[in-house]
Amino acid sequence: MIATTLTQAAQLKAASTVPMVIQNHPQGWELVSRYNTLTAQQKAALWALASMVKAQRGTYRVHYAVAPIFFEQCGVAVKGGGLALARQLEQLSLLKCYVGKFCLTLAAVNLIESETTEIAEH
Repeated sequence: MIATTLTQAAQLKAASTVPMVIQNHPQGWELVSRYNTLTAQQKAALWALASMVKAQRGTYRVHYAVAPIFFEQCGVAVKGGGLALARQLEQLSLLKCYVGKFCLTLAAVNLIESETTEIAEH
């Protein structure tokens, strides 16, 4: 999605349920899914947590928190790197922390569901 002004791009971003990022584009400003800006490790961490939540609860929307070591145990982060990875995703507003454990935010759920829909359509 391309907007001609930064103000218009910011309004579209604010109205979107899926987390978006505004990037410069030759025709103005482009809104890109936050998912496309994540590293492979960050994507893997989100999918690992989402898969576990869905397997445990049948839905992404239930608050199910895991310790940062979860990311190390499922092979997404190196030993001792689970907390740093969780904090990166927390800074992107994709995870939230409760008493040292992390769970998906609504923004992360919307992002995952939008990617799942896009994958299913192709």
